Amino acid sequence: MRLVILFTSVFMLAACSTVSDSRFADRAEFDNFDAVLIDPVGVDFSEDWKPMRPLSRVAIPESDVERIRERIRRVFNQEFRASLERQGIRVVDEPGPNVLRITPALRDVVVSAPAPQDNYGDIYARTVGEATLLAAFSDSQSDKAFMLIEDFQRGRQVEVLERASQQYNDQRFGQMFEQWGLLIGQELLGPRYAAN
Repeated sequence: MRLVILFTSVFMLAACSTVSDSRFADRAEFDNFDAVLIDPVGVDFSEDWKPMRPLSRVAIPESDVERIRERIRRVFNQEFRASLERQGIRVVDEPGPNVLRITPALRDVVVSAPAPQDNYGDIYARTVGEATLLAAFSDSQSDKAFMLIEDFQRGRQVEVLERASQQYNDQRFGQMFEQWGLLIGQELLGPRYAAN
């Protein structure tokens, strides 16, 4: 996994396999916080993604594209938060003293088998799709931003085709979002954020 990190206070860009491998000029900034606030995720599809009805060249309706966006948003918000909480990280719902704000955004999202209403016939896929996570870190009270991470993930690729559905997409994207929560929790936040 490749993680790109930008520290806004020193304008340093570093690429590494894990966050702990980079030079943390401002790592001490994380010590000022003991809880996190997660903003709702933004979801933008790739310009190259052209969702079509199965066995046709007809694009799925924009209303279905919006339903897909909302499902991805809902699954991310649930799984990312749950992943941090399972690590013992205290997640709060309001800004406050010593609260770190995480502002996530999913960019260039591609859904291999959208199946928005499961009524377009059977759809099979080897992977759920792909997405890039951008996550900005800032002080929840002052809005001082001090870090931005970027990470690309492709869903787990299987050897045989699997029948896709809304539940398939939710489960597979949920696994990707959980991995991002693990990465951020283990590599950036660590034990200081453990719930009391």
